[in-house]
Amino acid sequence: MEQIKSIIASNISEGMSFDQSVFIDPYTIFLQAREVVEKKHLNKLKELGIQTLETHGDIINLDRFGDGGGSDSNKTNALILEYKIQLEEFQKASLKIVEVLDHITAKIEKNFREYLYKRPPEVSEMKKLVILFMNLVIKNPLVIILLQYRKMSDSRLINHIIHYSAYGVIIARALAYDNDKIQNLIFTMFVMDIGMLTIPKEIQEKAETLDPKEIAVIKKHPIFSYKLIGNTANENIVNVSGMAIQHHERYDGKGYPRGLAKDDIHELVKVISICDAYSAMIELRPYRKAKLPREAIKELIVNANKQFDGNIVKVFIKELSLYPIGSLLKLSDGSLGIVVFANENKPELPILKLMRDANGNNVAEIKFVNLAYESKISIKEVVDHTVHKINPLKYI
Repeated sequence: MEQIKSIIASNISEGMSFDQSVFIDPYTIFLQAREVVEKKHLNKLKELGIQTLETHGDIINLDRFGDGGGSDSNKTNALILEYKIQLEEFQKASLKIVEVLDHITAKIEKNFREYLYKRPPEVSEMKKLVILFMNLVIKNPLVIILLQYRKMSDSRLINHIIHYSAYGVIIARALAYDNDKIQNLIFTMFVMDIGMLTIPKEIQEKAETLDPKEIAVIKKHPIFSYKLIGNTANENIVNVSGMAIQHHERYDGKGYPRGLAKDDIHELVKVISICDAYSAMIELRPYRKAKLPREAIKELIVNANKQFDGNIVKVFIKELSLYPIGSLLKLSDGSLGIVVFANENKPELPILKLMRDANGNNVAEIKFVNLAYESKISIKEVVDHTVHKINPLKYI
């Protein structure tokens, strides 16, 4: 049975509609499925003093509205309610989400130690961990913002693995992969960088540009991963190590260690390479600053059909937008917001949650700006939270 969702009555406005009935209590229907909210409905809520309602359904998305489905204002209101519900659910669950992520992080660290000492963990236990992580991200896609700005481990490598694996779930879902295929992807992402543990720390943590010999050592880590993973496999895939050794191959054949290209690279590895590269670019490294998400997206675009499969780059942008989820944007009216959702058909115009208003005051309530429907407001600049000493996690 689908989960019951609570709706704050004050968030409901004229023109909204839900794909299943909305209830005042288990026995009293407030709104039939697909019935449009009218003024009489709002008056009823006010008269009865109703604060919350419940439904098993979802608000009808913008692309489900026909030409006669209501004004642009009503469509925008409908989407805003959907965004509010998602964000409120994420906020309510945030402590539990962190607790689960801490558990997963500790398990991955333990698994790495076991692989390193040639004691591979039980595949069944690994699969449970993969399923737990997959379900967490599917239910809470805003977790990618949490992972962008919060360290889950003292190990930079483990943080990176958790970070890129979350993008993996989101992109795999967008590609309509079934759960088994997503599990295969995440299983591989969880173990593919274990070979980095064999690379000397002085090379991994070097603050200057690596010399050719050090680069050659780094480039061996996929081979070390292949050897350490060995024949590890889950029930639905027979070659985790075979994918791990490919994760630095390039679409144009200029990658390593084998120089594979295009269809010679495993389909899941093409997803992995984009998620790995993007998360690496927006993470701090000993030898460079973290790139802003917008800059990282530009790098993906420049390298589409070169380093990366261009079709998967398009999907990545569609899901995260050209100003990716987690970006801080200053708007033309002086306000500041964080990108929390992408507009599927307008990737250049994301949806922001306001952090500060035009006067620089913190915005305490949940307030969104959907740039696809704002004719008077535009993006002025991308903001670096480290320069302006802003903690984005305070605002989601």
